[in-house]
Amino acid sequence: LIYILPETFSEMMMLLEDETGGEQEGEHFSPALNLMLSAVFEVPGVLLAIVLSNTVRRKMSLAISFSVVSISCISLVAASQRKTHAIVLTSLSAFSGKLFVASVYILCFLYVLEAYPTAMRSSGLAFCMTFGRLGAFVIPIVSELVVHIHDSSIPVFVVLGSVAGV
Repeated sequence: LIYILPETFSEMMMLLEDETGGEQEGEHFSPALNLMLSAVFEVPGVLLAIVLSNTVRRKMSLAISFSVVSISCISLVAASQRKTHAIVLTSLSAFSGKLFVASVYILCFLYVLEAYPTAMRSSGLAFCMTFGRLGAFVIPIVSELVVHIHDSSIPVFVVLGSVAGV
């Protein structure tokens, strides 16, 4: 999300300017501000993880969080296709996605600490961190390839939403 959102918001702003002839330039946040606000939404995501971990069982809280991440990625795609309020709806989808991504990270970490013995836990966490870094390495390649093929960053969110749903 953090890699592809600036390009998505830039695309949305260009589409809006093309449709309105540049008239509504000051009515929306800049792509950089949208990205910063979506990153800020990770802080309440940690608080959301605390609430979910204290009120709902671990597997259910993980299912809820992953489902909302998937729904927000798919709704970002749907929101970007709208003619009216596309940037607002896309921003809300991005904010909710970032909120629940932070929650997913904390909840997965807590679940691993509780579910596995110490000997397996350290190896498992190291393995997960390695794959997380691998994902951070691969996503620019995948997203740039998808953007090159489709001339839009929106299909990347279909992939992200599908992976989160699975």
